[in-house]
Amino acid sequence: ETPETVTMIVRYRWLDEGQLDFDDDGLPGAPPFFQRCTGWAERTFTFVKMTDGGLQVRSMTGPQRPRSA
Repeated sequence: ETPETVTMIVRYRWLDEGQLDFDDDGLPGAPPFFQRCTGWAERTFTFVKMTDGGLQVRSMTGPQRPRSA
């Protein structure tokens, strides 16, 4: 942290929601998460301190989603 910025490192576990409803036919005794994609990731956010006490994102690492119109 500096007088002008705050940096935050966020580590998180992710689960591919597209694979939540899977069919284990043909895989007898398959563990519940056998066909799900999961993993760990990390992102670094840098925020600018605003005069009203809030924070505004200056930059972040990792994949970015396009802003919706």
